[in-house]
Order: sequence, then C-alpha cells, then structure tokens
Amino acid sequence: MTSPDQHTNVEIKFHYNQQYREHVSKGSPDRWIDMSLSAAGEDIYGGSRGIVTGSACIVVLDLLDSIESIRSNDRGIITFDDGPSWLSIAKCDESTVEIAACHTLKGAKSPKNRLDISRTTVVTQQAWEEAVVELSREFYQKITKINPDLQNHETVEQIREKIDTLTGSGG
Repeated sequence: MTSPDQHTNVEIKFHYNQQYREHVSKGSPDRWIDMSLSAAGEDIYGGSRGIVTGSACIVVLDLLDSIESIRSNDRGIITFDDGPSWLSIAKCDESTVEIAACHTLKGAKSPKNRLDISRTTVVTQQAWEEAVVELSREFYQKITKINPDLQNHETVEQIREKIDTLTGSGG
C-alpha cells in the first residue's frame, strides 16, 4: 500500500566521483556524471535499476527547464546517455506530476507510445520542484567550492540565474 507521504518523496542525486571532481577543479563542470532518482518510494534510476549518466550542466538545466515546462502545462524531457534513456515530466492535475523513465523519445513525448517497461510514478508538483531546486543548488555550491572560478563560467551562471528566477531569490 502506498502511503500519502510517498507522493511527496522525490530524491535526485548526482554521484560525484574523483574523475568528475578533477575535471571541475580544472574548469570543466559539464562532464558526464552519474545520477539516481527515486520518487514515491520507487527507484526510477538507481538502486537495482542502475544509474543514468549525462552531461552534468545540461542535465541540471534540463531539470530546471522541466519546472518551467510543467508550470506552463508543457512536458519536460531530459535526455540521458546521449539518448537511450529519457525522463518525461508532465502535469497530471493542479498539484501532481507524472515522472516517467522512457526508453524511446516517442515514449517520452507521449504516454500512448511508451513501452511496457517504462517506469512511471506520480508525485506532487511541489515535491518535484523542491527536489530539482535542491539538486541544482547543491550542484552549484559543490562545483563552485571545488573551483571558485566557475562562478564566472557561462553555463554555471545560467544555472544560478535559473535557480534564482524559479525560486524568486535574487542572487
């Protein structure tokens, strides 16, 4: 049985290995990074399902864009592993979103085109937004702590600005 607070439980994690940290220290934050995601008590990526990988800054920007997409009733799509994996985020109603790990781009764009093995769950929109912002802030803080010069990196600045815009904070 699903407990009500499982629908408010979303956890997105980047797994920062030594090689990634070394790239960041040399000024290259947009390298491949492993990510796991669990929602509503289910492993979407990670655990026994295996992790996904993607270019760190691009994944963060796509995740932040997913918030803008669902706020305007569009679908957010994040691409992992250069295409064999997609994450689709779409509004269900005024307070919930569907998160779907898809194995085809067609399936990410439309639920009717999904394979039976696609992993889908529903969580509150607030839980999704909070998890994305938390991951994004943690990412920004971690990479700028490793390499403070990255605060002036164009893509890293974009991430900070998007976080500020979405949360209404100013810097």
